[in-house]
Amino acid sequence: MLRIFGFVVSLLSSMTTLADCSYVILKQNLQTKQIDGETYLVVPQKLVSTQCIDIGALANDLDTLNQYKSLLAEYKQHDDSMADSIVDFRKLLAGYGQTSQDLLQLTARYDEHVSQYDKLSRDFNDLLIDYNELVKKYRSIALNQSSSLSFDIGAGLSEDGNVSGLMGVGYEKIRVWGVYQNGQSALMLGTRITF
Repeated sequence: MLRIFGFVVSLLSSMTTLADCSYVILKQNLQTKQIDGETYLVVPQKLVSTQCIDIGALANDLDTLNQYKSLLAEYKQHDDSMADSIVDFRKLLAGYGQTSQDLLQLTARYDEHVSQYDKLSRDFNDLLIDYNELVKKYRSIALNQSSSLSFDIGAGLSEDGNVSGLMGVGYEKIRVWGVYQNGQSALMLGTRITF
């Protein structure tokens, strides 16, 4: 049975596409023996383990294990980074909540100011209307305050030093003036124009 297994192991080791199987021998079981003047390491057959160890596969598994370790370290780094991001996000969310609350209060104050501005604008318009009415009444009073009858008088000097004079009477907007200058008199008719 051992010979068959050894043959199979030998056959497998000669094929590069299959596993590299070797016998497992404890170092303490090795003995030196002289054969035809050459020194050999010999181990009794009963001490040879018949287990096949695929060294190439074992190396590949170790490489894969190292890759998994690297991936796990990377995942842990991402996990730590994610934890930090979650903490930062919670802080940001809390800040957003406060900002949102402040914005709601600011909007309420803005709406209140807009309402007050609208009321002030309406009051100003009412005041402007009242002012215009007052101006109209004042003009009406100013125009109606004088009597319908009026009397005009004036005096002056001519170029040669003679006294000149003017007298007039008016009714509403119509005027009649009498003028005296250098011993001559004249009568004039006119109107009053207001602006």
